Amino acid sequence: MYRNLYFVTKSYLLGVGLEEQILRFIEMNPNISLIIIDTLQKIREVSNDKNGYASDYEVISQLKTIADDNNIAFLIVHHTRKAEDSDPFLTISGTNGLLGAADGAFVLLKNDRMQNRGKLYATGRDIEDIELHLEFDKDTCLWKMISHNDEDTVKSDNPILCAIDKIVQSGEWCGTSTELLNDIITIAPATDIKANVLARTLNANSDLLLSKFNIQYSQKRLNGSKIMIFTRVEPPVSDMSDDTDIFTPPPNGE
Repeated sequence: MYRNLYFVTKSYLLGVGLEEQILRFIEMNPNISLIIIDTLQKIREVSNDKNGYASDYEVISQLKTIADDNNIAFLIVHHTRKAEDSDPFLTISGTNGLLGAADGAFVLLKNDRMQNRGKLYATGRDIEDIELHLEFDKDTCLWKMISHNDEDTVKSDNPILCAIDKIVQSGEWCGTSTELLNDIITIAPATDIKANVLARTLNANSDLLLSKFNIQYSQKRLNGSKIMIFTRVEPPVSDMSDDTDIFTPPPNGE
């Protein structure tokens, strides 16, 4: 069930072997798409550099270079400061260099560490700021979304999703967010949305695209650009559509 899940409990530090270690792992596992580092402090050298911003920016940039060159994603776990701030991203421990070098950031905050509810804040180059209200399910050990601050993006009659349904009639479409936006405006001229908001809407509705429109949405990097891919898939077969007739009497009258 977890054939493509690997755990590494020890590693070199950045700048003294970790990059080579990661590249060897990618070479041995070319289908790898995500590497999680928990935590950032475990893999960075202790530095006396007085320019903390430059040091923080460099450590993220080293990992981002590997990610961009190999078309993979890094999820880097890091700590927040205990001090509160009106801007949740200013609670990230360290300087703004960490956020400045990364493509995006997620900050999970709770009023009380014993509570099972919290808020997840997200920001990044391809998304607008969004706030998710989450609840931790102790039975499944999963966070579940209760609501978020842009409920309009998840309506099944969203004109953007309906336009994409028409665009992907041929079976597949791929291109940049700007190219997709141009195609959407051709179908729905009244559409008023920016390319980065379009990316956020699609990220929030990938499950809905698949369940309602049978369209699978994914992304990849090509020549430095982020490419969106939409593929029409066959609808799932119902669990009851097998060849067994439950009313057929058993053989020999049993």
